[in-house]
Amino acid sequence: MKRGQPLQKAGRMAVGKEGFAEPPNQHGGNCPPEFQEHWGRCFGFFNIPLAWIDAEEYCWSFGANLASIHEWDEYYFVINLMDEMGYNGPAWIGAFDAVRFGDWLWSDGSGTDLLMAPDLLKGWNKWGRCLAIDYPTPKRHPCGERLPFICAFRPGLCY
Repeated sequence: MKRGQPLQKAGRMAVGKEGFAEPPNQHGGNCPPEFQEHWGRCFGFFNIPLAWIDAEEYCWSFGANLASIHEWDEYYFVINLMDEMGYNGPAWIGAFDAVRFGDWLWSDGSGTDLLMAPDLLKGWNKWGRCLAIDYPTPKRHPCGERLPFICAFRPGLCY
């Protein structure tokens, strides 16, 4: 499956001729003021409660996606970012399994990894199809639930 296809199948993502997501903006160099840099990526916390797909679309306005988180270091960086903003509840990140039961994907098309380990996703139910960052581990939530969210992008990445 090509990058962007999962959300295209869900019916809410514009996809270019190569099958890749087409965020409206590209970035060069540094993170915009709403974001903080961490290991070459820009992360932004938005305390605007939205459903998962609406949060993803909001991220597109920055040329970003809901954050994919591949290392525990990134996970705790984002937890600390939310804490600095005075928020300590769940917030959307880019993982979902709405395309096929149990197959977790990142909305930015990156590969699944340690945060997608099956033991972290125990207790799955048919309503918890999208993933939120929370402390101490990610948790599934219904995709229509309105939560704050984390956007992320790699500056200078051309789409």
